[in-house]
Amino acid sequence: MKIVVSIIIPTYNRANLLRETLISVSKQKLANWECIIVDDGSEDHTRFVVREFTDADKRFNYYERPSSYKKGASSCRNYGFLKSQGEYIQWLDDDDLMSENKLASQVQTLKSYESAIATCDWDILWPGKKYFRRNLLIGKDNLTPKEYFEELRKQQTFVPPHTFLAPRYVVEKAGLWHPNLTLNDDAEFFARVILQAKKVVSSPNCHVLYREHDGDRLSHQINSNRLYSLLDSLRLIHSHLKSHDIVVKPFFKWKLLRILLNNWETEKKVLQQYRSFFKENGINTKFANAYLLKYKLYKVIYPQYKKYIKMKRPV
Repeated sequence: MKIVVSIIIPTYNRANLLRETLISVSKQKLANWECIIVDDGSEDHTRFVVREFTDADKRFNYYERPSSYKKGASSCRNYGFLKSQGEYIQWLDDDDLMSENKLASQVQTLKSYESAIATCDWDILWPGKKYFRRNLLIGKDNLTPKEYFEELRKQQTFVPPHTFLAPRYVVEKAGLWHPNLTLNDDAEFFARVILQAKKVVSSPNCHVLYREHDGDRLSHQINSNRLYSLLDSLRLIHSHLKSHDIVVKPFFKWKLLRILLNNWETEKKVLQQYRSFFKENGINTKFANAYLLKYKLYKVIYPQYKKYIKMKRPV
């Protein structure tokens, strides 16, 4: 049986969430897939959870990250890609979910395009939350890479990596994951993938669910190592876009300002090392305390203003 889609999942100490993810994979309507799980050295019962699936379905394959590969999700993904055979690549985290028709719908969509990658609807997942459709391409069938990044800037949002399905040859042209990045590595990788495609196309009537973790949010403080990774990834993305004559300065200004506001008081020395990158995108770190004061005043005054307006509004 020809393998159409390779699903590659790095995992580390998330046995219970991983089970939900693998159930999501097993329910896919497209039959010709392989699922490659690469364990980054889990110390919980991950191995036994995966065995439930590998014993029941030979399309599931379990590997441990070789010691020659650097520890981390990106290295696991790279090893998984090396072991994969599929015509299309589905990257999936060990806590994410896909609708049953996700792979089938996107494979069908991509048959109508040359050198395209597919995306789809998505939403954030937490207990009791009702599904809310999100999609950068709502109202549009497809975008060129330049249009995609311009739309990303306009909406000031992000797109979870598992919304995408990419042809293998596009991934090979883009290059694999950066093993030295520990945060925002997905954004840096998919920036390269999108830039190698002719189109980003939206597949109708399928979706994915994304679990958001506090440590991944720009609105939270992060430690210095992860901050270095985040800033390095943004600088790489900026370079990738610049090499394709795509200018999205307002997008980077928005991202960098959020990072500065939430980390200046604890990681000033790290941020100062990137002052030229901040300045290139319209933020002068010399005025960081002024930005911070303005932000703190806004957080105090704006809720009171909203309350005042609500009281004045006629019943």
